[in-house]
Amino acid sequence: MSAKTLAAVSGAVLLLTAASATAFDLPQGLTFTGYTELENLFSDGETSMVLHGRGDVGIRIQGSGALSFGADIGFENIGVYVDNGSAERMALYAELVVEGGFGALSVGQTRTAAERIIDLPDPGGMRLLADRVGYATGPGLRLEHLYYGESLGLRYDGSFGPARVSASLNHIEDYGNVAQFAAEFPIGAIVVEGALEVDLPSSEVSVLLGGQGTAGKVDVGLYVFNDAYYGNGTSLRAFASYHVSEQVAASAQIMVLEGGQLFGIDVKYSHPSGLYGQLGVANGSAIDATVTDISIGYKF
Repeated sequence: MSAKTLAAVSGAVLLLTAASATAFDLPQGLTFTGYTELENLFSDGETSMVLHGRGDVGIRIQGSGALSFGADIGFENIGVYVDNGSAERMALYAELVVEGGFGALSVGQTRTAAERIIDLPDPGGMRLLADRVGYATGPGLRLEHLYYGESLGLRYDGSFGPARVSASLNHIEDYGNVAQFAAEFPIGAIVVEGALEVDLPSSEVSVLLGGQGTAGKVDVGLYVFNDAYYGNGTSLRAFASYHVSEQVAASAQIMVLEGGQLFGIDVKYSHPSGLYGQLGVANGSAIDATVTDISIGYKF
């Protein structure tokens, strides 16, 4: 069985598994969220299949008073399959959690603060392309975890009025500690948010700041990121989406990077069951050639 055939079969199995897992009511105190997606990328006559997945299972047990205790188990994976081979990576997460009126404390193999707050669209709807330019457009600790190894950490999540905040500290083996701080604050129809990533061994601080809002059927966003550690300088990203209907949205993204520009457009259909399909195109001087994407996925 070829790598591409294996990817297609694996993607179909994951989609069916996710759909069946959400077809029944979960017990009280148990949550299950995530997505699985199979991308087909076409560029310069070459085809790649990319299998993405992310999932989190959480359990909470009520303790005395307002306290509750539990655990979150999660993963994120990516598999790239081409004619002459494949590459696969997976990050695992296992967090012990205590929650109360103060917020929530998590310890173990933890997700980062920025992951808890910041959620931005991918250029052309392509997750692989978003990872390729990820170090230049946002905090890089999530990518370090996915592509280069596990990291133990501690994270706090809380709310202060309408604001959400998160702070995390992760230890990278044979290197040191990286801290993140992230927050969002709604102002009318606009959400202002940002994140700091502090590389403690080098004392370098990277900053992401921006916001997004909704006006009728249109969503817009604008973000600036200054990368102080990886040497990518300052980048700008803007995006807009038009909701043709409750199920169909057309989107456009622009990224201005130190190494050039990147433009993307995509159309996405989302079924109420969680199934979705997407068509996208990306081009620009920051990548080698035009990339076209056809993907199908399931969000649960």
